[in-house]
Amino acid sequence: MGIEIQWGLRPVPEKAIAAWGARGILERFQLDLPWDRQDFQGGILSKEEQNQFVKWINGSALMKLRKHIAVQKWRNDSTERFEFADGFWHMTASCNGSHGYCYILCWQENTAQPQA
Repeated sequence: MGIEIQWGLRPVPEKAIAAWGARGILERFQLDLPWDRQDFQGGILSKEEQNQFVKWINGSALMKLRKHIAVQKWRNDSTERFEFADGFWHMTASCNGSHGYCYILCWQENTAQPQA
């Protein structure tokens, strides 16, 4: 059984070893992330790896999503999907035509190299 999160886009991909999800509020091309509408499941990551993943979410992925929302004037009734990947870290987000919410999922895939 894979990782499950309470908030955000679901399901989490089976290959994920950690995931963060949120149900943000999108209004006037601004994204707000209420603290009680977020979920993080660290999976098999160490505390240091979890911190690196969260740093990527806050310092890169959410910044790119917010820029996309502003530049594209992304409406909260949109069904468009925003996707961003950076190595083994991934983000996908969509309003799913909700007229107010933006559902976000970030996940990390396994960083271990396969044995030859």
